[in-house]
Amino acid sequence: MKTLVPTCLVETDSASSSGIIIDARKGYVITHATVLLPHLANRFSLFKRLLKETRMRGDAFEDVIPFQVTFEQRQIGKTGDMEQHYRGDFKSSGGFIIEPINIVASGSDPMLLPSRMIKRKGQLRFVWRSENFSSTIRRLFPASEWKFIEDLPQDKKTDAGSPEISKDQVYHLLPYFVLIQVPALKDFVVPATEKIIQKDFADVRVGSEVLVVATPFGNLSPEVFLNSVSGGIISNLAGEGRELMLTDARCIPGSEGGAIYEKLHLNRNPIGMVVAPLCWKANEWVGLAVGCRISEILGSLRKSFGDSITGREIPLNGTLVSSSSPFDSIFVVLISSGAMWGSGILINQDLGLIVTCSHVLNGAREVKVRTDVPHFAWRTAEVIYATADEQVFDIAFLRLKDFQPISQPISQWPMVTDAEKGFAEGTEVFVVGHAAFGQENRLRPTVTHGVISKVLFIDQIPIIIQTTCSVNSGASGGAIVNRNGQLLGIVVCNARNKDCGATYPHLNLSIPAKTVWPAIHRYVESGKISDLESLTLSNPRAKLLWTLKSSETKLMDTVKSHL
Repeated sequence: MKTLVPTCLVETDSASSSGIIIDARKGYVITHATVLLPHLANRFSLFKRLLKETRMRGDAFEDVIPFQVTFEQRQIGKTGDMEQHYRGDFKSSGGFIIEPINIVASGSDPMLLPSRMIKRKGQLRFVWRSENFSSTIRRLFPASEWKFIEDLPQDKKTDAGSPEISKDQVYHLLPYFVLIQVPALKDFVVPATEKIIQKDFADVRVGSEVLVVATPFGNLSPEVFLNSVSGGIISNLAGEGRELMLTDARCIPGSEGGAIYEKLHLNRNPIGMVVAPLCWKANEWVGLAVGCRISEILGSLRKSFGDSITGREIPLNGTLVSSSSPFDSIFVVLISSGAMWGSGILINQDLGLIVTCSHVLNGAREVKVRTDVPHFAWRTAEVIYATADEQVFDIAFLRLKDFQPISQPISQWPMVTDAEKGFAEGTEVFVVGHAAFGQENRLRPTVTHGVISKVLFIDQIPIIIQTTCSVNSGASGGAIVNRNGQLLGIVVCNARNKDCGATYPHLNLSIPAKTVWPAIHRYVESGKISDLESLTLSNPRAKLLWTLKSSETKLMDTVKSHL
């Protein structure tokens, strides 16, 4: 059976992006408006008109934009299950049987193409803006603080004669999408798109595992990169209809327009589209990609151009994505100290006891704390203990004033007691914290996924946990947990190269919870601050490790994760 993968490559004469087939019968493909940037960059009047009118038909553009869409064809067995392919389970009974196929391009002149690839010309039909997504983008990513295009050195900038694309143009096009029509694909089976996508099938939550299927680098080498797969989780959801998705799946330029699948439902419809594979806040790279829900994209298309394209099944304002999360039971709070913020962990409800990092407090003796479960609420907390800068552990403790325990009873978090088992390198872990998005946003903690990459011990006592999770400003004081919700560590910092200023969110250091927990337990039992003061360590060797320094070199230095 001939089948087309539901994702594809979209090209113009000056740009490329990924795309998603939404209706094989009519040959409809959607992608992100990034693919139009070179065409719009120097056509200021056209760009201004699009921003003002928020929607345009393809024939309204000043000149014809040539599109070419590259599809991937596969030969499958009787099941045709996308899930088996993307999990690499080719040997399962009745699974995929992939064979090279000689493909002839459409048109009068045959072309010699790599096997399993079909190229067809496409026509621009519609460009439109999702108003809901646009509103969420403006609230969550103010243009004065965020950018979605990398600053290139002067010698790497666009050649003379080519349009120069500004970060403002990229920003303004974030909520815009494109519909392209190619000759009907009725001769092929397209999993999940034989009729138009109708809804989000999966009940997506923060922490849900996802796969992104896209074409990195666009048309650079589709023979190599077409429909590549990247994995991660849903890190956060935002907007009234949870239309904005953040994922820690690794995405790079060219992934715009790519499909986001809920991993458990790969043989169903994609749940989202990649909008921005990379983003920076205050010139610090944030290791998250931005996506938009498919139902929101198609709902806004229907709202802009009527039912003739999408049919009546598409909900204008979908409500199928759940706002709850399996990580809601992990009580990570937001701590505000003036204009600065960070994260903290509510480790004992009876006392209203919070652990965080000293640097998050910025020297304050009293701070504001926002709890997010069961609802957003600000409270005052006093600092009962904080280590000094010269100490090994960057740790502090707060006590909430007039705190009423949350309805879900936890006296203390379950701890990992088996160091060898809990801290094994390669162990799957999650970071939960208020990274990148501060007190001005009503956003629950962001979750990122990775593994423990290294644990450092001194005299058989764990001193530092290093993970591959994405950690950014605001995550300091947040939690490292395993899939069972057990606390493994307290996030302290990521790393930065002092020479070039580059930040590495996937290289980060945390305090092992097991090491500090005995002192916390003694304080809970006795109420004596002196029990917390036992965390004051002046071990020169441990301090050297925490500052990433040695007697021979100091290429790297830690950067405190606060703004």
